[in-house]
Amino acid sequence: MKNKNSLIIGLIIVALVILIGGYLGYKLFLLSFFNDKGLDYSFKEISKSYEIIESIEVKRQELASDEYLQYNDLKIRNDFKEYESETHSDVTGNYIDYVNRTGNSYISLGEAKPYLEYLHLNDFDSKEEIQKGVTYAEVSEYLKDNQVDSDQKLFAFLAEDNFKNNLFTSSKKIKGSYGLYYVASILNPHNTKIINLKGDLDGYMFVQEGNVTEINILKNEKRYVIVMVGEYFTNEKVKDLLNTIVITD
Repeated sequence: MKNKNSLIIGLIIVALVILIGGYLGYKLFLLSFFNDKGLDYSFKEISKSYEIIESIEVKRQELASDEYLQYNDLKIRNDFKEYESETHSDVTGNYIDYVNRTGNSYISLGEAKPYLEYLHLNDFDSKEEIQKGVTYAEVSEYLKDNQVDSDQKLFAFLAEDNFKNNLFTSSKKIKGSYGLYYVASILNPHNTKIINLKGDLDGYMFVQEGNVTEINILKNEKRYVIVMVGEYFTNEKVKDLLNTIVITD
């Protein structure tokens, strides 16, 4: 009987070793497979590009109706009466550009989907693969589990170094975080900084190299986009124009 009990205990120990070894081996495989090798930017670089380190308080100025430049529900003070207009569409939305060809600058006004929707990061039914077998549905569930339900929360979540995983990290997080940072690396890895907007406007600004500022206003379940390019749009000019932006209800 003693030998039989010893045999049973021995088999249990062997089974546990096999199970634990298999589990650790699987986790090591996931950590090795879902890493940032092969991406143009490391997870850390991507995370840093989404840090919001500044906020601007927007106080709207009331202007006469004929002082505005308007595109659908979006209005801004019309400092661009000598600019030439061009309309266009792309995968992100519809836009109208006002171009100063002699001054090598332009401003673009348009409407688009919030980034969570545009990037399909709230698509819980999509089985479409992002990369390495990770689907949009898996990333959507990962974000839902972490209460990420707005663009601002998405950027803050990316900036929190949520790509860091270890042997105790769940398989769901390892895959979900990989898919998320992979998408983020394609979206906008070149930000010099992101500025949060508060006060009379809800949104954020991407500031990029080459005198490029992208203003995003969130309202009516839409993302209203104003892109300013060129040396004409100094920091002071951008802040001044911010106070003239109106989204009509």
